[in-house]
Amino acid sequence: MKTNVFFDGIQEQIIKHINVAKREIIIAVAWFTDPVIISALCSKIKRDRIDVKILIYKDKINKKDLYLRLYNNGAEVKFSEIMMHNKFCVIDKFIVVNGSYNWTQKANHNNENIQISYDNEVLSSAFVKEFNRLFSRA
Repeated sequence: MKTNVFFDGIQEQIIKHINVAKREIIIAVAWFTDPVIISALCSKIKRDRIDVKILIYKDKINKKDLYLRLYNNGAEVKFSEIMMHNKFCVIDKFIVVNGSYNWTQKANHNNENIQISYDNEVLSSAFVKEFNRLFSRA
């Protein structure tokens, strides 16, 4: 088991880890408006045909047109009617990315953080279980 913590360069770390996915990426973030991360996900889906599921909070910040590209490339996108502050991602049930960082352009200039954990089956299983619970309610 290995864990790293990042206080800057977070967007780059998220993209780096998206690019190592081989099978699936699940994402639950309250606000997701970063076009650079959206483009990285679209490229990954097209290139490697991986499964991507995304759950975001339904509000005025998360405009549906931002996600049409992801949807059109094969991502399954759901909007939660229930307020959620989740900010996590699980890649191949092996890598967990979580922290205070919302996946927005604005977050690049805030004092945010992420923790990336590898090969921790208990942790990744807990996040996958929570994602599935939230996703099924949306």
